[in-house]
Amino acid sequence: GVVAAIVQESPMLKGFPVFDVAQVEVLRGPQGTLFGRNSPAGVIKFDSVKPMIGMTESYANLGFGNYGAVNAEGAVNLPISDTMAARVSVQSQNRDDRVHNNRPNAPTTDFEGYGDHAARVQLLVKPTREFSALFNVHARDMKGSATLFRANIMKQGTNELVDGFDYGTYNTDGGNEQTLKTKGASMRLRWDMPNATLHSITGYESADFYSRGDVDGGLGAVYAQPMGPGYIPF
Repeated sequence: GVVAAIVQESPMLKGFPVFDVAQVEVLRGPQGTLFGRNSPAGVIKFDSVKPMIGMTESYANLGFGNYGAVNAEGAVNLPISDTMAARVSVQSQNRDDRVHNNRPNAPTTDFEGYGDHAARVQLLVKPTREFSALFNVHARDMKGSATLFRANIMKQGTNELVDGFDYGTYNTDGGNEQTLKTKGASMRLRWDMPNATLHSITGYESADFYSRGDVDGGLGAVYAQPMGPGYIPF
């Protein structure tokens, strides 16, 4: 994936929320080194809306859903001078927990809620018709449950759930923590010359990720009774 002309090889960085988007391009491969070394099959390219000189505009979107879900997105374009403009874009996605752990003294009692917040600030400088510079600073802070793994919920030899399966409960003795923080910046310089256009793209990205989940999907084990649901060998 390519976001703001910067190749994102890490899944943590590729997952940066997509908001205030100008266009999405699917480019056939092979692509050149402009999009990184791992692009023989092509590239999915996300372009954010860039600052616009001499124009003031803004928008806001707000959505609500089940389990207390609230999604908000907005942006504002700020003209600074005849040669400069800034754009601030934000997104926040939130949902309450919807699965409860009935296990006594469990490290984690509720699951599947999350809060995911991201912001991007851009500055466009265009002192002449031939030269422009676009600066981009962005960050993300996400907290939510790791993916739930449930033990022994399929009837053996079938593709059906076991009798009495309840999506809203998940009895486990394991902890479930997940956090992800990313930050980055980029600088894009462009010179339009009579017979060619020269581009310079510089970027920096950083991710701090921590996750934990219950790998056996239940509680206890054959050597640490009680165990369940069903047979837990680990």
